[in-house]
Amino acid sequence: MEFRCSQSTEIDRCWEIIQEARQYLKDQGIDQWQNEYPDRNSVAGDVMKGNGYVITENGRIIGYACISFDKEECYETLRGTWKSIQPYGVIHRLAIGNSHKGKGLGSLMLHRAEELCRSRGIHSIKIDTDQDNGAMRHLLEKNGYEYCGVVTFDNSDKIAFEKLI
Repeated sequence: MEFRCSQSTEIDRCWEIIQEARQYLKDQGIDQWQNEYPDRNSVAGDVMKGNGYVITENGRIIGYACISFDKEECYETLRGTWKSIQPYGVIHRLAIGNSHKGKGLGSLMLHRAEELCRSRGIHSIKIDTDQDNGAMRHLLEKNGYEYCGVVTFDNSDKIAFEKLI
């Protein structure tokens, strides 16, 4: 397995991973990602800015996430309390291909994102998800992310987590 920054030639495959995750969420009765967000342009923008990261197996992309070090505007209006006010990394659009779910790749993606933060001298990482996304909530909690409150993004309330690393 390899974790690396995605390339512009891989946008379509990264988008396929997001679409698989969208369908999986729908099949589970989870409302997250059931509108226009995220769209292909979100993924293309991630990749072109150098914020798109992938996990590959035998050269094939099997997981995707946006890992950014820009301030997240909606995090400024958290209804709750962040664990810190220091600079942070943020994870968006974390998705694992359907044929690779249940193999610990979500945890691997989180750990690699944390390593990326540490390599930049950043000791906080934040992420949000929908309230009804129990699988993501479980993933975050088992990896030491702590609930901090609620943010509003895309006219929807999201539960926000932070981990100090």
